Amino acid sequence: MSSLDPRREMYRLWFEFLKRALALGLPIDTRYYAQWLPVEGLTFNQWWTGFRTKLSAPTVSVLDPGTAVPADCLNISIPNGSNKVSALKQIKMVLDAQLSAKVRHSYGEFSPTENSNIKYAAFRLMLHCYDSELKTDSKGRKASRVDRVNRVIERYKVNESRFGDSKRRIDKTPKALDTSKGIGVGTDDVLRNYYRSVQKAKRIINNVAKGHFPGKYT
Repeated sequence: MSSLDPRREMYRLWFEFLKRALALGLPIDTRYYAQWLPVEGLTFNQWWTGFRTKLSAPTVSVLDPGTAVPADCLNISIPNGSNKVSALKQIKMVLDAQLSAKVRHSYGEFSPTENSNIKYAAFRLMLHCYDSELKTDSKGRKASRVDRVNRVIERYKVNESRFGDSKRRIDKTPKALDTSKGIGVGTDDVLRNYYRSVQKAKRIINNVAKGHFPGKYT
């Protein structure tokens, strides 16, 4: 399983939410997460190096008659006696059509509750807003509401400035926090979007503690 494992980013987000659940002292389903722990004090890359070896690689197999097809698998019927070359061409056409339309990854034991169309950028925004909401100065004081939102916006702008000309994929400043069209950061809309992301993050953190990612969070 290479570093390009398509499941990597999903597990990165799950890992980050789990770390925050532990930081809050929430009761964790330790039996379910036995293969994940410990995560405290580790970066994702450090943790992933060991964890990815525990994941079973997706395999192609022939199912016995009557066997139920797993929800994250594609069911293909090949008539007995088919010409091998012709069948391979048809299979490729089916896979190109189906897998390009629906990104399907096998997660095995540790599967997200949303097995397709996982909105990575939206979840990263939730984490950024949640972290900004918790951050305090050396005296334990929180910044003003506007400053807490500005801190998240600045994070995006710094990444855009640093990596904007590279081939690296980065998240642009979310429309929910976009102030480029004259929308003041102190307006109700932007603050509402910020706090909505914070609340969603809290719900996901609670879900993750119970072994569900992302679970119901809207």
